[in-house]
Amino acid sequence: MDPTTSVAPLQAASAWIIANVRYLKQNASGLKDARGPVREYPISDLGRYLLAPHPIEIEKKLVGCEVVYPPGWRQSGVYRLRRLLPHREDATSAGPFAPSEVLISECSSGTPALQDRDLEAHLVRLEAALKPYDPVLLRLNGLEAKRVADLKGVCADAGGHRSRLNLRGSLKEKRDYIAKHLNRPVKVIVEKAHLTDGLFELQGFDFKNFDTSKSHRLIRFQGPSKGQAWVLNSDGSIAFQVEDIRLLHYLQLFQQAIDATPTFRDALEACTLGGARAFKLYFNQHLEIDYAKAGLPALYQSVVEAHPLNSETRRALIDSLNQLQYGISFNYLPQAGAGGQKIFTHIAVMHDLRALDPLRDELPLVYSEITKRAWVSEAGRYYLLDAIKGGKNEQ
Repeated sequence: MDPTTSVAPLQAASAWIIANVRYLKQNASGLKDARGPVREYPISDLGRYLLAPHPIEIEKKLVGCEVVYPPGWRQSGVYRLRRLLPHREDATSAGPFAPSEVLISECSSGTPALQDRDLEAHLVRLEAALKPYDPVLLRLNGLEAKRVADLKGVCADAGGHRSRLNLRGSLKEKRDYIAKHLNRPVKVIVEKAHLTDGLFELQGFDFKNFDTSKSHRLIRFQGPSKGQAWVLNSDGSIAFQVEDIRLLHYLQLFQQAIDATPTFRDALEACTLGGARAFKLYFNQHLEIDYAKAGLPALYQSVVEAHPLNSETRRALIDSLNQLQYGISFNYLPQAGAGGQKIFTHIAVMHDLRALDPLRDELPLVYSEITKRAWVSEAGRYYLLDAIKGGKNEQ
């Protein structure tokens, strides 16, 4: 794309994630190798954040450390015994062939959030007084420096999921860092907001300064490499290329879930107002809710009341509902005092309209009713099948 060539920017679109598409003429798009239709989507700051391949900074709690021993430790009887024991891989395990020891603080749950600020301050002071006697620090202080090859931090997020934290500096500096920050929040750099297939980290986004009227331009086209998309800077130059077109589909599905699910909107608004802190966003294409056991969702209860079904047709409908489900989970933490340290989860169950194709001729009225509720986008034709409100997961 020629950075000197640009089209007139769109009117500011008030959308949480992504607004409706606008089609451009190729000769006005500035795209030399574009094939087929050229589309432009206005995306919000949050939409741009979810797409960007840039590092983000988030906050986690340092709950322990991993002590890495020199290779010679492999000859010890303790290490040989470890190799014979059942091994469970997790985020803090060094593996059965790496000589290391993971130490987790017994006080990693931290001081609970309380309404009484004086009592909370007293517990903080008490925790600080007892900190030197934490088994992790006692163990570190008892280790001889020559027996340690490296020290790594072990962090936990609000959901209790652990991960390693690589520390810089000398062994003494690393030990001092762990002693100073144990059971305290620390800053962690994550490669990008999209952590893995369908899972996004939301803690790196500034929700308090989020303005839904502000938009960026995403250009979508077919080029030498199928399915290209770019996000542009305000001057029309390229900010970055969207690495995977599925990311665009995630944005469209999330916008649909927000439009159709009041609990999603309420939770997002709470994050912008400081009443909650956004945590994770997850797109699950393998959601398996059995509506034969759970009962028909509210949407179909009203449709079936208007168009009664016999038992055989009802079973065929339920079989269709159990297929091609797409779950969108939004996790957040309420402000201290409103929900403690419990993660609230809101799930929108989106349903691919293709699952109802076998019933199109048999249930034309039902199919027609549902079709009216479906959104059409590059992600497909989906409608909101069900919503699961405010599930709580203990930390």
